[in-house]
Amino acid sequence: MRIPPLCPVLWVGLFAGALSCTNYQETSLPVATRRVDAVDTYYGQRVPDPYKWLEEMESEEVKEWARLQDRHARREVESLPTHAAIAERLRVLNGFKRVGDVVQRAGTRLFLEGGSGRAQPALLARDTASHRATVLFDPLEADPTGELAIADYSLDPSGTRVAVALVEGPSRQFDWIFLDARTGDRLPDRLTDARIGTGRSAARNPWSDDGESFFYTRPLEAGAGRSQLLCHRFGTSQQEDVVFFERPDLPGLRFDGLVSTDGSQLVIHQWGESIGGEAVVAMDPRSASSVVRHVTGKVAGKLSYLGGRGAQFWFMTDEDAPRKRIVRIDLGVAGSGTRQEIVPESADTLAQAYLFGDRLVLAYLREARNVLQIRSLEGELQFEIELPDGLIFGYSLRYWAGITGSPFEDVVFVRSLGPTSAGSIYQVDLTSGELSIAERSGTPFDMEGFTTEQVHFESDDGTRVPMFLVHRKELSRDQTYPTLLWVYGAYGFTAQPYLNTFNSAWLEMGGILAMPNIRGGGVYGEAWRIAGSRAAKIHSVQDTIAAAQWLVAQGYTSPERLAVFGNSAGATAAGGAMALRPKLFGAGIYEVPVADLLGASRFKGGKDWLDTFGTPDNEAEYRAMRSYSPYQNIDPNSCPIPSFIAAGDQDVTAVPMHAYKLTAALQWATRSCAEDPPPVLLRMDWGTDHGANKPVPNRLAEQAAELAFLSEVLGAPIPYDLWGARAPSAPDGS
Repeated sequence: MRIPPLCPVLWVGLFAGALSCTNYQETSLPVATRRVDAVDTYYGQRVPDPYKWLEEMESEEVKEWARLQDRHARREVESLPTHAAIAERLRVLNGFKRVGDVVQRAGTRLFLEGGSGRAQPALLARDTASHRATVLFDPLEADPTGELAIADYSLDPSGTRVAVALVEGPSRQFDWIFLDARTGDRLPDRLTDARIGTGRSAARNPWSDDGESFFYTRPLEAGAGRSQLLCHRFGTSQQEDVVFFERPDLPGLRFDGLVSTDGSQLVIHQWGESIGGEAVVAMDPRSASSVVRHVTGKVAGKLSYLGGRGAQFWFMTDEDAPRKRIVRIDLGVAGSGTRQEIVPESADTLAQAYLFGDRLVLAYLREARNVLQIRSLEGELQFEIELPDGLIFGYSLRYWAGITGSPFEDVVFVRSLGPTSAGSIYQVDLTSGELSIAERSGTPFDMEGFTTEQVHFESDDGTRVPMFLVHRKELSRDQTYPTLLWVYGAYGFTAQPYLNTFNSAWLEMGGILAMPNIRGGGVYGEAWRIAGSRAAKIHSVQDTIAAAQWLVAQGYTSPERLAVFGNSAGATAAGGAMALRPKLFGAGIYEVPVADLLGASRFKGGKDWLDTFGTPDNEAEYRAMRSYSPYQNIDPNSCPIPSFIAAGDQDVTAVPMHAYKLTAALQWATRSCAEDPPPVLLRMDWGTDHGANKPVPNRLAEQAAELAFLSEVLGAPIPYDLWGARAPSAPDGS
């Protein structure tokens, strides 16, 4: 897979430039990308931005450029001899059954079930007495294209009515429908653009205690950044919904409202720049005119409401506790804002916390592996449980929290996910601590010949960083193994290996999967996240470089056979490592990347990146960003590594201009290659956003392209005998 050199001139126009290049062939080049003389100045430092015109993402010129890039990428990848076999194997591997979070009340158990070639998972209900499961809602029946997806669901206190949030394509607007929880019959109520802390309602309660009212937030059409908290009474129209809470004096304030465990309080969690942190207030859920009581003052750290009984409220917080702790506030005794520590900070990192039944259910990270604790509401430890796979994974699209339960049940459901499990659901009896299987997922292939090990390496400043490695049990340290270094390092997310279709295929191809917990993640709590955020974000890149050096030094792989892979904020760490140390890698894959950090805040979603990357408005943060931002650090006079960039044209989180500018800069650098330049491909997924709700066929097609690309540039052979594929013909056709 080779791309002819790009014409090394300063293009004056998209098509004029193409015509002026004597060796330009439409069938072999993606597009000749013009350069402009744009320069930005920061603190006296001039920073060229030759592809600034690609920020005009709605212009016809940029759209045509992206279409030509995508057409070229698809043609290059799909012509590879391994592509068809890889695509078919992914289809087969994806056929295993996957089960999502369980919600159970009053003898009814709800869960999502996907896989088996489905474009979107369906919502099922199981009668716990008869064990019979029925399909409550199948989005494919409503929309066979796979564009419609279930974004969330919630079961009322009596277990008779279920709310289902639907989203279409890349939209971030949710419509809620309501079903009979036993029959699936559609109820007449419907809410448009209604939000309740999406992805968390399986564990939190938006219902009144009688199940006849449903609380949600909704943005106002007029007034940028303003929202309202409303109450919908069943049997009435949405136009009749009552406003319980709003703050017109604080535009941009974000909040959600959930009902306390005993139904006595409407608890409203507020956050945003307008209040300089987080705060919680409470109201009587029976009356919109009730007094708003302050539960907490402004909290400098992060706050997660767990549940409440009367005037008592339980929270998980990292305020004064970087690895988090549990506190209780009793308005009837101590007054507003006074905290009583229930579970102190420990050496382990508290990753998730809930109040189910009459107990605290806590998931700790112990060196990136999960331990489940059941404690009384006073904090007394009752049970500590190790899961079969050691992991509780809570970041899988449409499969959410990983731990679910109910204030009204003495059982909790835990999705145990790991390198040998695709996410079966286990049931924990809160009264005995007994663990049993509740809903079983399948596995894509036999993992008997594979193993997972956890290692540690030192970063450039001596910091010890943990890393998971998944590979075949029989492994020789001869630097021959194609290795995928998957990095993220943002938002406190802890990298843990787990089976999915892509990883399964990569392991079958003889590859090694390496997942380091670089700084910016949460393996060691809030301090670890801060150590890889804002002006310290360079540590995420340095940790990625150190992980690559360790893998080579230990004999697992060589630079020529090592690929760095990042998604979203992870693509920043991967792209930064590629730009700063290109000779360490044989390839790079960057999905929905954030690549131009200096320009990110000018676009939709950019403000959400500030706490991760910082802002060029702060000189210290600017200088840090400038030192590793992928787009600004690609050496135009050095031959780049083979690169595959994937983006969605409807992405408002990492807008596609990041992918566009990264692609253009890398392609321009190929003019410096002494031999045939390496491939730099931009593959677009048209009509999709940042990845949420992406139909399975789209996801599999993208993965097939990535794996075929890696197979070609790293020399990762596909197992033709195992996959039943025909080996590619020799050049002479034999």
